[in-house]
Amino acid sequence: GSVALVTSQYAFEYSKPREATLREVFRVIGTTGSAAFLLHSSDSLISLTARQQLAACELLFEETGILDLAHAWVSGLVGTAAPTGAIRQRFQQASERLVAGASALPEAAILRKAFHYLHATLESAQTAPAQALQYLANARDDLEAERVRLQHLSDAIVALPALEDLHARSIAAGYASSLLTPLDQGTGSRMGWTLVVSP
Repeated sequence: GSVALVTSQYAFEYSKPREATLREVFRVIGTTGSAAFLLHSSDSLISLTARQQLAACELLFEETGILDLAHAWVSGLVGTAAPTGAIRQRFQQASERLVAGASALPEAAILRKAFHYLHATLESAQTAPAQALQYLANARDDLEAERVRLQHLSDAIVALPALEDLHARSIAAGYASSLLTPLDQGTGSRMGWTLVVSP
C-alpha cells in the first residue's frame, strides 16, 4: 500500500505469469492506489505489423535462405573463383521470392532492411569480398536480433479474452472502478487497450 500509482506503457504484458505480476501491483497500490496500463492487443496495428514482420522473417531465413546464398556467392569471390551458375540461379530465385513476399507483406520493414543489406553486400563484393563477408555477417546478426525482438513482442500481445480476464481480476480484487478501454489513434488505427485499476 505504499505506491499511489503504477504505470506501464507496453511493458506489463511481457511479464510471465501476468496474473502474479498483477497481484504484485495490487499489493503495492493497496486499497487507495491506482494502476494504468497500456497493453499490446491482438486487434491492434502493432499486432498486424508484428505478424507480417514474423512472416517476413520466415521467408527470409527459412523459405529462401537468401543470406546463406549471398554468403556462398561472396565466398566464391574471396576464393578467386566466380560463383557457380547454380548459386547465381538459386540466389535469383530467392530474390524473386522475396520481392513477391514484400508485395504481400506491406508492413514488413525487415524485408526492406534485408534488401538494403544484400544490395550493399553484393555491390562491395566486387572490389572487397572479404569486407563484404564481414558486412553480411553483421547484417545477419542485426536481422536475427530483430527477429528475436519481434518474437518477444508477438508473445506479449494479449488477446481480448485475456484482457477481459485481467479486468475481471481487478474488479474481484476490490478495484470496483477499474476500466478496460480500447485506445485508437484514429478510425481503424487501434494502438492497444488501456486497463485502469482503481478502487
